[in-house]
Amino acid sequence: MLVFEVVDNSELIGTIPSTLMEIPTLLELWLDGNALFGPLPSNIGSLINLQYLYLQNNANLSSTLPSSLCQLSELQYLYLNFNSFTGTIPNCLGSMTKLTILLLSNNRFVGTIPSTLGQLVNIQDLELANNRLT
Repeated sequence: MLVFEVVDNSELIGTIPSTLMEIPTLLELWLDGNALFGPLPSNIGSLINLQYLYLQNNANLSSTLPSSLCQLSELQYLYLNFNSFTGTIPNCLGSMTKLTILLLSNNRFVGTIPSTLGQLVNIQDLELANNRLT
């Protein structure tokens, strides 16, 4: 099992390196509580074995979510809360049937809540509060 963890120290500053997405054996990526900014790398879908993605509490992670995020078919935990992500919540998140936790609260998402989220048969915690959803 390969885990990359830099958590709650607020010392990691900058963008998420796209080279991290070139580690197909990565199971867990913990980068929460730092000072990261910018978008998620567009090649995040390359992490085909990723099960846990913790990016909460970076405040300045922004932009829309890349469509390749939905290629993470093994993902069980997705923590994107307390950032500055924008745009709509991608419909394709509903196809990520292994998700048990999906935290998107405290961002800047707009639009409606995708009905496809109802297809998340294993979901136990879904947080969408404090966005600009209608």
